[in-house]
Amino acid sequence: MATCTTNDPHEIQMDSESEVDSDMEIDEVNSSDIDSDESDDEAAPLKKQSTDRNWSKTAFTPHLFHFDEQNSGVSLDIHAMKSDTPLDFFELFFDEKMIDLIVQETNKYQDIFTNNTTHKTASHQAKWTQTNRSEMYTFLATVML
Repeated sequence: MATCTTNDPHEIQMDSESEVDSDMEIDEVNSSDIDSDESDDEAAPLKKQSTDRNWSKTAFTPHLFHFDEQNSGVSLDIHAMKSDTPLDFFELFFDEKMIDLIVQETNKYQDIFTNNTTHKTASHQAKWTQTNRSEMYTFLATVML
């Protein structure tokens, strides 16, 4: 594997499997080269970015973790659910506890959003009422259809 080291902390660090031997340099760009409405006082020149790299080959061996398929996947016996409805499969992943958490976090987000907006912005928002489990099931069903 090829690795790259640079001395400049502002340069992008890269790892690459490619054997490209080309060097690229990006010239310094001043604010006058860019069309903008900013004044010259506010605009600062961009730092020169160099992609000169010192590539070297190193031995890399990734750590492979043991995978035990006995402890993975859905813990319920899916094969026993062949005659169950799509709702039963949905409830495997979105049980009441999960839906209640989504409802709680949705209401919490709205409270934070309402408290952090100005009157002008909030006046454009519809009147908010706290959501509940039934509304969330309806919303998810509508989105998934």
